[in-house]
Amino acid sequence: MYSLELVITVVFAMTIIGLAAGYLIALKTGASQQSQRLLKDQLNEMKEQQESYQHEVSEHFVETAGLLNQLTTSYRDVHNHLAKGAQLLAGDNAKETLEALEAGDTETPAIVNEGDTITPPLDYAPKTAPNEPGMLNEEFGLVKEQRQQEIEGVLAAEDRM
Repeated sequence: MYSLELVITVVFAMTIIGLAAGYLIALKTGASQQSQRLLKDQLNEMKEQQESYQHEVSEHFVETAGLLNQLTTSYRDVHNHLAKGAQLLAGDNAKETLEALEAGDTETPAIVNEGDTITPPLDYAPKTAPNEPGMLNEEFGLVKEQRQQEIEGVLAAEDRM
């Protein structure tokens, strides 16, 4: 059949060819591993950026809540200061009003007595004739016919040019 030397030579040659092919395949897939490593690094970096952003947003809302609490406290202090000043300066009238507000009475006290009649403001525009519209009238001061004649005169002058 085949000699032992020929079989050993063929096996040796095939081993060399297999090693060379394996080396070439490893080089090509090695680049794939490098790109995978690069993508994993980019992914980890993006995750770190996302976590950092979420942390910043969380800190922002915590600070905003603290500032709103300070604002509420300051508003309450100003309100209390004004209430004390009103009680001190205005006397009993302010005290009754403040007590009504603290009791939750949302109805405001009437300024006008029941017997008083309220009339709307009058139109005090100067009139030369009783039929002339007042100053608050939409047509006050407008002379429609004269304005229309002026516009027609300007248009006619433009047409002549």
